[in-house]
Amino acid sequence: MAGRRRVVDRTQVVTYRRVSTEEQALSGLGLDAQEAAIEAAAAGRGWTVVAGFVDAGVSGSRPPAERPGLAAALDALAGGEAGALVVAKLDRLSRSLLNMAQLMDRSSREGWAPPAATSTSRTANCFRVRAT
Repeated sequence: MAGRRRVVDRTQVVTYRRVSTEEQALSGLGLDAQEAAIEAAAAGRGWTVVAGFVDAGVSGSRPPAERPGLAAALDALAGGEAGALVVAKLDRLSRSLLNMAQLMDRSSREGWAPPAATSTSRTANCFRVRAT
């Protein structure tokens, strides 16, 4: 059955949280707030969180392969452990439009739901576009 995507329960989710600076990581406040937002959204939407992944003190402009927490979350999705990726805000997932597009493509190819954000505020300003 080459070329067929597997069907995974999209109510089974993995979560990803990230803060950019070591100071934010040490305070825990940003990570705690993200966790609270994700837990509230999961409860309200009937999602079951099967695993959570964190990158503390890591820039969102770095590619997924350079962020151990995100790489592990993507591996869990690829392995069928969950059917969706949930973040508190899209800018926690990526600050790069290119990386976000690649994540969306990967979700389509691997059969898991595209990243879901618990908040849509300031989404238009969360990506940085760089000339290459």
